[in-house]
Amino acid sequence: MKTNFDQSSSGINLELSICWDCDRSQSEFNECFHVLQHSGYRTNSILEYLDFGSIDQSFDFEDLTNYDFTKKELTAALKSGGYWDQSDARYKGYDLYKATKQELCDYLKEASYYDDLAEFLKENFKANYKTLVSRGYCQGDYSEIIYSKNAIAWLEKETNKTWDQLEKYLQIEAGHLLWDAPLYARLTVNDTDEIYLDELVKDLYSYDKNALLSDFKSVYSEKLENFDIIYQFLADELPEQPDYKS
Repeated sequence: MKTNFDQSSSGINLELSICWDCDRSQSEFNECFHVLQHSGYRTNSILEYLDFGSIDQSFDFEDLTNYDFTKKELTAALKSGGYWDQSDARYKGYDLYKATKQELCDYLKEASYYDDLAEFLKENFKANYKTLVSRGYCQGDYSEIIYSKNAIAWLEKETNKTWDQLEKYLQIEAGHLLWDAPLYARLTVNDTDEIYLDELVKDLYSYDKNALLSDFKSVYSEKLENFDIIYQFLADELPEQPDYKS
């Protein structure tokens, strides 16, 4: 939505632009997530969290370093999974009874080449990554967000908080990044001064016209010439709810 106001007698020209910004929503989605699996881009997807590009893309479900296990647990999993085959191991250059943990990991990757290694790892070992689930507003809007061990370490260091302390916030953030669009609101005065109205809003994914007017008044009543005219313009032109800009 864009609205103009030109009052030559008072020497003031006003332009208001306000919307839910879908372009920014798409840009932030691309900066924050790497799509690992999907059947509808955002919907029915598994995403790696990148925190606006601050975390390197690196996650792979078949990477054994994404799971915690001892050599004893790995040996048991190889046996229960049908991979404990000494003759096959020797053919591939391994001795299962003398192998180190790393050698057993290498053998597993070779022996499971035609199988679903990711599923085997999930079933047998504890993951050292975290998964949050987010659902949107339409049927089928479902995403799993993977926070790798590197992402968790980075977030905890940057915020000085534990995963348990961050989880609620990250759940809310994921929902906004996946299914919502942030507010865009600009007021231009006389084609020179641009006021970022959205900076007055505490939550860019929530809009309240009266609250925005109140915050605008408290911040700008002593700063702007012709404040009363500008305030009345906003009172008349701010929508009850913004439209979506795609």
